[in-house]
Amino acid sequence: MHEISYWREDFPVALAPRESVLPERVDVAIIGGGLTGLATGLYLAQRSVSVAILEQEIIGWGASTRNAGMALIGLKLPPEQLVRRYGRAQARQFHRASLEALAFAEQLIQRENISCDFQRCGELCAAYRPSHFKALQASQKFLREEFDHPTELVPPADMPREVGSHFYHGGLRDAMSASLHPAKLVAGLAQAAQRAGVSIYERTRVEHCQRLASNHVLHTSRGLLQAQEIVAATNGYTPGMLPALRRRVIPVGSYILVTEPLGAALAQELIPQNRMIFDSKNFLFYFRRTPDDRLLFGGRTSFTPVTNAAAAAMLASDMRAVFPQLQQTKIAYAWHGNVAFTFDQMPHVGRLEGIHYATGYCGHGVIMSLYLGHCLARLLCGEACDTPFAQLAFPAYFFYRERPWFLPLAGAYFKMVDRFS
Repeated sequence: MHEISYWREDFPVALAPRESVLPERVDVAIIGGGLTGLATGLYLAQRSVSVAILEQEIIGWGASTRNAGMALIGLKLPPEQLVRRYGRAQARQFHRASLEALAFAEQLIQRENISCDFQRCGELCAAYRPSHFKALQASQKFLREEFDHPTELVPPADMPREVGSHFYHGGLRDAMSASLHPAKLVAGLAQAAQRAGVSIYERTRVEHCQRLASNHVLHTSRGLLQAQEIVAATNGYTPGMLPALRRRVIPVGSYILVTEPLGAALAQELIPQNRMIFDSKNFLFYFRRTPDDRLLFGGRTSFTPVTNAAAAAMLASDMRAVFPQLQQTKIAYAWHGNVAFTFDQMPHVGRLEGIHYATGYCGHGVIMSLYLGHCLARLLCGEACDTPFAQLAFPAYFFYRERPWFLPLAGAYFKMVDRFS
């Protein structure tokens, strides 16, 4: 079993040429070389802004190549909660922004000629319990009446057309969502950014940011860099040297395994319509077919750190509970990545203590990172960007600094809810 992202091993992300010497100054320094940083840098460079991306590992090292490649619409908060919290008008703005994010991602991929296996295959939320199917029925009605958004219920009797399993009790299907290859997306976006003039520095750790009267000085493992503006594009890997942001972003581990090749027939049996599938639990499972007919199966196995091997053993047991036909199937890859959660479970874009940011995608970052990275770049250029996420207050609480000590308690609560819901 390889303890590395299947996506990155399937398609290594290569840069050419590799930058080695930092310039003395740039207009904008971006900390983090994932999708957010690349999308921000690309737009800025296309507007003749000098940009340096500083990545402490290699490009796309974090969640950008550790995710499932699910380009899903919607937000972490269900539509009903959005309306209760923000009111009908603002909730509709948030929902519309999630649709715009997917449309923007698709247009960006096409415009920059990025070959990343993008396909509008749709998503399915599978009901973990019969009571959850009733909740999905209510959600379908709510989406139609409040947001004019079409979805389709899948009755329990019709689930074999969607999932080769008796584990679930119906589902809710949305045809808009898509699938893609994360490493190919990162590689294509990085190449587009370099073509536009972005300088990318890998293995470059930012140790300290010093704010001066007219600019900033970044102290890095390669030396000093002056910048007019700094963008933090670090999300679930936000370091302690960005304390204002770190207090607002909660890294939550998500774990994924990928099987050995199954063959076209078995892969088709498991997920006949090739949709992106996730279930209705809080400790959810999510799964999909890969382009070479493996099964990718992920979940939040624990809110406390565990090894990849331990997580893989738990996930493999879960996978075989959902798909008993995989009892003898070998696990080829297992890895984990950090998802950036926020206290209000909403994405945010803005500025804190002189640092610009786009963060907090709460598990919906594949397309939201591209969209909000683009929005952030427009704001930096002084352009209008009508995103509702820029208007949100970004909450922080006194009891959280850097270590999310409360996650095990939250995990125990959500497991209890899943058991008795």
